[in-house]
Amino acid sequence: TIRRIVIVIAAVSLWFLYNWGGNLLRPIAVRQIRQMTGARVDIDKVRFKFSGKVSLENIKIGPLLKTEPDNAILTAKNLDVYFSLLSFLKLSPQINQLRIKDFTLNAQFNNDTKQWNIAALKLPTGKKGQRPPDFRLKRGEIKFTQITDGKEIKTIDLRINNTSTEIER
Repeated sequence: TIRRIVIVIAAVSLWFLYNWGGNLLRPIAVRQIRQMTGARVDIDKVRFKFSGKVSLENIKIGPLLKTEPDNAILTAKNLDVYFSLLSFLKLSPQINQLRIKDFTLNAQFNNDTKQWNIAALKLPTGKKGQRPPDFRLKRGEIKFTQITDGKEIKTIDLRINNTSTEIER
């Protein structure tokens, strides 16, 4: 009976930590992505995994003002956010890796307004020695489009299967 009580207490404790961790990490992940881009970030669903990963589903990053046709810079079915283990120990979680799956990266020039959608990105200058997260891209496309008379025209379209970035220090 004592063994069952210990198991129940352990299970309840793990469940509590899982929910508590997820509730803490979700807003941190969203806030840090907004800070990294300086742009509008729309997310349909956020899920926490016990491994410390936060999964964002159906994410769109784009200028603060939405327009038609869609002016989103990045759309992705899935963006997985991984936090640095060391930052957890310091009680200051920091994103160290982003895995983007099934995505479209769209650099768009609007001939009607003479503006690029990527001009909305306001990349922050990090603290000295602070390193941006690594990116891994899987199954997507990079496209350059133009808007003329309210219609989108695809100029260049590059398909990507698997790639990753290495940020130099």
